[in-house]
Amino acid sequence: MTTRDRSLNQLPADSEPKPSAEEPDQSLSSLLSSTQESERHRASPSVEGVVKPSGPDQVAPAEAASSEHVSLRRLARFAMEYVAVWREWQFAKHAGQAALASFQSLRAKRPDLAGRALYEAFVCERNGIEASAARAILRHAEDSFAAWPNERDLVFRDVVQYLVISEYLVSNPKRVGTTINMSRVVSRLIPMDF
Repeated sequence: MTTRDRSLNQLPADSEPKPSAEEPDQSLSSLLSSTQESERHRASPSVEGVVKPSGPDQVAPAEAASSEHVSLRRLARFAMEYVAVWREWQFAKHAGQAALASFQSLRAKRPDLAGRALYEAFVCERNGIEASAARAILRHAEDSFAAWPNERDLVFRDVVQYLVISEYLVSNPKRVGTTINMSRVVSRLIPMDF
């Protein structure tokens, strides 16, 4: 062996000593064991592999179809509620306007009537009912609007609010109540002191 070959085989003093043949290389064995461990993880699914990805772009096709179905159902429900709100608002607005026009016409024809007698005549004429049935409607209107939360005298707005809401509920028997505050729509059309 030449001196040149001997110098190439010698390691600098600051380098790691070579392992002897009897002592296995610890770094090699640790590298080998970590490689085997990573291959084992690839072969068997871990928790990270089982967790479903999230986000709208990462949804499985079956789940995407299901979520679109739910979204369409929500959209349909929202559209139906919107239509119900619009119908109630239109009903209250038109019924309130018609009641106001009828009341003004009745007042012009019968200037001798005022207060409860005028309201009774209005209900009789508008609904085509007898005076006893009209008085029952006035009592219900008073109980619903004039007696709660503060007791006061019955006004024309109370009568119209009661008539509009009860007529709407009778014409829509599947509805348990109203979606909007129909009293507010009527109160915008008919002032309290009218």
